[in-house]
Amino acid sequence: MIRMSVDSLQPGMIVGQAVKDENEKVLLNRNVELTDRYIQSLKNRSIFSIYIQDGNTDDILPDESISGVVRESTIRNMRKVFNSINGIKKEIKDESEKTMREHISSGRFQDTFKNTPGFEKLSGDMIRIVNELVNIPTIMLGMNSLKTYNDYIYLHSTDVAITSIMIGRKIGLSMKRLAELGKGCLMMDIGNIFIPESIIEKPGKLTSEEFKIIKEHPVVGYEILKEVQGMGVLAPHVAFQHHEKQDGTGYPRGISGNNSLLINEEPKTIHLYASIAAVADVFDSLSSDKSYRKAFPPEKVIGLMRKLGGKHFNREVLKVFLSITPLYPEGCTIRIVRGKFKNFIGVVEKINPENLSKPVIRLILNSERKPIKPKSIDIGEEKNIRIESILL
Repeated sequence: MIRMSVDSLQPGMIVGQAVKDENEKVLLNRNVELTDRYIQSLKNRSIFSIYIQDGNTDDILPDESISGVVRESTIRNMRKVFNSINGIKKEIKDESEKTMREHISSGRFQDTFKNTPGFEKLSGDMIRIVNELVNIPTIMLGMNSLKTYNDYIYLHSTDVAITSIMIGRKIGLSMKRLAELGKGCLMMDIGNIFIPESIIEKPGKLTSEEFKIIKEHPVVGYEILKEVQGMGVLAPHVAFQHHEKQDGTGYPRGISGNNSLLINEEPKTIHLYASIAAVADVFDSLSSDKSYRKAFPPEKVIGLMRKLGGKHFNREVLKVFLSITPLYPEGCTIRIVRGKFKNFIGVVEKINPENLSKPVIRLILNSERKPIKPKSIDIGEEKNIRIESILL
C-alpha cells in the first residue's frame, strides 16, 4: 500500500490501513472506498496522510514494531494518566512558576496522580512492549506511526519509547533497564500539560518569554513523576533531561553528557536513558506531521541528526541509532532523481541490512506518473542511481 497526502486523495480510492481518532475509534476502516465527504473529514481533523491500496504494493505493509492491541492499550492508559491531572491543571495554569511547583508537590496533587488506574496499567503495557520488541528477530526501525493533532502526544511518546527500547536493546541493556527507559519515555512530556497549546503549536520562532515557559516542562514533568513509586528513581530523569545537550547548551539545567554508552551516575551529567530518549524524541518529532508543518523526508531527518552528533546528541548513542535506522524504511515512497528510470516512482520493498541506504525498490509509476507493470530493482546493484523520498 502507499502512504498518500490527503491533498492527493481522490474519491474511489480504497483505504489500506484503518484510520482512527484520538480515542482509538475507527473513522475509516480498511477496504473502505473514499468519498468527497470522507476526504474532507480527514482534512478537518488535521490528518495529513493515510495509507491507500493500489493493487501493486498491497503486500508491502507498514512496519508494526508492536501489536495493535498493546499500542492501543498503552495510548488508552496514557490518556487516563494525563486526564487525571486536568482538574488541578485548571486551577494552576495561570499562576506563577513557584506556585505551580508548590501545587505539583502537594499531597493532593500527588495522590490524584498516583491513584489513577491508568498508571499501574501502563507499567504492564511497558512490560508487554519490551517483551514484544526483544523478540523481534531483526533490530531495525520502520516508518513512524501516522499521528493526528489530538492524539499526537500519546503516539509520539509511544513511538519514542519504542525507538528508545530498540536502541537500548542494541546497546545491550537488560530487560529491567529497557522497561525503566520505556516508562520514562512514555511520561517524558507530561509537563507539557501545563504549557498553553498556543505555544506548543506555534509555527514561528518563540519569544524569549515563550521559550522560558517551554523550558519549564522537563522540570514540571520531573516534579510530577519523582514521587510515583512505580516510576523508580531513574525513569523520571528521562523527563528531566531529554532536552539537555552533550555540550551543555540544553535545558533546563545546562548539564553536559559524556558521549559514551556507560550508565554514568555522576551528578549534573546527562544519564544514558535521557541521551537515548533525546535521539528518539527528535527523530520522531521531525518525522511526524504537525498541525503547522508536514513531516520531513527520512533522509533529511537522518542528515540533520548526523550533523548534531557529539554536540546535541550523544555521539555513541547516535551511532547505534543510525545502525538500525534505514535511510528509506519499508513502505516509503521514493522517486528516482538520477540515472536509469529517472523520475519513476516506487515503494521500498525490502531493506538491505548490509547497506541501509540502498534498498530494493518496486517501481509502479513511470516518469509521467502512469501505472506500469511493477518492477523490482536493487539500488545497491544499480550504478549511478540516486533516489529521494516523496509523499504522493
